[in-house]
Amino acid sequence: MDPRIRTAVDFIEENCHLPLSVGDLAKQVGLSCSRFEHLFRENAGMSFRERLCEAHLQTSKVLLADRHLSIKEVAHASGYSSSPTFARNFRKRFGVAPSDFRSSSG
Repeated sequence: MDPRIRTAVDFIEENCHLPLSVGDLAKQVGLSCSRFEHLFRENAGMSFRERLCEAHLQTSKVLLADRHLSIKEVAHASGYSSSPTFARNFRKRFGVAPSDFRSSSG
């Protein structure tokens, strides 16, 4: 994997709870937006947006284990500004609602 893209992927995984943009990451690794997007897809096998969404959802799976957090708090802590969007994306990716996932994993 291109080291610039590896740096970007690592940054996404570590900071997916922050608002991230293609432009910011492209600048951080010294690429234009279009070149970054092309290299990202080529090296990561998915778009920047898809990878960011995947990082959000993987983070949320971990956070759902903390039963002291509400679903809304999990959504916000994993980078979503909207609980319904989080729930929709979670169900689409994992085939189950976040609350059902929590119930079955505990």
